[in-house]
Amino acid sequence: MEFVNKRQAVLAAILAVGLSAVLVWFGNDLKPLWPLLWFAPVPVLVIALRGSVLEAGLAVGLPWLIGSFSLWGYLHRLGLPPIVFFGIFGIAAAAMAFAGILFRALVRGGAIWSGLLAFPATAVVAEYVRNLTTPHGTAGSLA
Repeated sequence: MEFVNKRQAVLAAILAVGLSAVLVWFGNDLKPLWPLLWFAPVPVLVIALRGSVLEAGLAVGLPWLIGSFSLWGYLHRLGLPPIVFFGIFGIAAAAMAFAGILFRALVRGGAIWSGLLAFPATAVVAEYVRNLTTPHGTAGSLA
């Protein structure tokens, strides 16, 4: 998939981020359609291979933050301040961005299978570390 111009590339990135955000929104809710999370990274990982490192990180991390707003109302009803939402889901989005950048680096370097395994492995490690280091435990976990 080659883009003819920068405008096409930007449009493809916006569509990929939007699609991934919708999949995360419905896949990580109080009543999730959890199989959608399996497919959520696919559109943005394809875009991540095309752009710069910064673009890859934004393309992969942003949908996870946007899609997590499906839980905003729940956390608001609990009386939690917005900083808790951004603490939980901002860190998760940053971890996904890092996983996307690692994926991009490995695949573009020729280690395709390592890149395909590095993305989910990085996500699992980030969730495990968050579980051990925060008082919120598994809050916001993809599991």
